[in-house]
Amino acid sequence: MKNETKKLAYIEGIGSIVINVILFILKYWVGIMTGSIAILADAWHTLSDSLTSVVVILGAKISSKPADENQSFGHGRAESVASIIIGVLLFIVGSNFLFDAIQRLRSQEAAVFTMSAVIIFILSVIIKEDLREKLKIEATVFIEPE
Repeated sequence: MKNETKKLAYIEGIGSIVINVILFILKYWVGIMTGSIAILADAWHTLSDSLTSVVVILGAKISSKPADENQSFGHGRAESVASIIIGVLLFIVGSNFLFDAIQRLRSQEAAVFTMSAVIIFILSVIIKEDLREKLKIEATVFIEPE
């Protein structure tokens, strides 16, 4: 993995972990306060984004190791393994949401919408979009030309 790609993965990973843990706490709190299963599910989905970021950071760290006696071509395949792990995690989270949604439809469970839930979700969208833009800018600032 190139040095600048490694730095970008670290910056994005750490930033994503911090923001997503904060959003998880807010969404989980609102989910408990409103009794909304959908908001609680979204809170856990947000936390799974943090876990995905940990996998990205570990994959970047491992893949940047030079070749050694056991890995004569280096550790670059760690990126592929990390991508597979992320894909499996997202599949599991998505499957759980699908099964929960089907169960709620069958039981005809009503959704609960409150102003606090709407505010948290609007903030979540704004924060995640802002994070995406800032991380792109910060990553280009911190990456030194080779």
